[in-house]
Amino acid sequence: MPTIITGIGPQFHRFSTRSGKTIAITERGTNPRRPNNQDKLALWPGRLLIADGMGGHAAGETAAHLAVETISSANPTPTADSLKAAFQSAQQALLSAMQRDASLYGMGTTATLAAIEGDNLHIAHIGDGRVYRATESGACERLTLDHSAAQCYLKQDPKIGRVRLPLSGDELRSLDAGLAIHSAKNILTQLLGGRPPEDPETSRALPLAEWSAKKVEIDLYQYTLAAGDWLLLCTDGLWGPLGGSLADRLASFRQQGLDIEAAANKLVAEALALSGTSGDNMTLILYQHDNLTLRASCPTRDC
Repeated sequence: MPTIITGIGPQFHRFSTRSGKTIAITERGTNPRRPNNQDKLALWPGRLLIADGMGGHAAGETAAHLAVETISSANPTPTADSLKAAFQSAQQALLSAMQRDASLYGMGTTATLAAIEGDNLHIAHIGDGRVYRATESGACERLTLDHSAAQCYLKQDPKIGRVRLPLSGDELRSLDAGLAIHSAKNILTQLLGGRPPEDPETSRALPLAEWSAKKVEIDLYQYTLAAGDWLLLCTDGLWGPLGGSLADRLASFRQQGLDIEAAANKLVAEALALSGTSGDNMTLILYQHDNLTLRASCPTRDC
């Protein structure tokens, strides 16, 4: 069974798989008004999963837990149909819980899953969790795009415009820095659960039963990993405070020869220090790939 990590305060978990090494950290954060940790994560061989719940203390925790539990139980294969089906099942689980308990109405969660088979990386993603890759040479790339209003607005910026993945260098720094300070960075355009959209004919929210019949939209990405690559999955509580410096920090850790445990601890410590007293829940999974095969060219995605 997958290991699901939740709870208050820093929690450290080391997990070895058949194709790499992994460390995961979830941290409640520094905000005294957020006594609960609404971030959840799961680890099992070849699979890394994070979720960031929202909708009030109890509802946010419930949403993220249901998503992680449902997706990990489905244990999807790295095919489009299987990944979509797992996320659709999570959507149904959230909507069913809302129908049973009115206090959970409107709860939602992000979810980002990395499925690793050999050197092949498949990502299924909804919301604003992120995936970064850092190579042994110290190059760092972002492999996903946020489903946020800020991301949509920045597409209209002529200095940024259309984005092609993977992102690296000045293009990555510019986008990450812009998103970190944008007033709409926390407004999500896609998530699991949430409030039903309005019926255009009645201007009223769709009934949950009717909404549950609609397919949830997720992004799917495919890349090729090389031996020694680091893969970072993180929620906005981590990438938000670090802004455009996250990729540079990760690259620097590689150049300094840090191991994944030291790098993960430094990322969390630095994000907490920059958060002041308003730090959100933060979660990361840092994975080191160790299959000794040659790296193929990485696909790009027009977004």
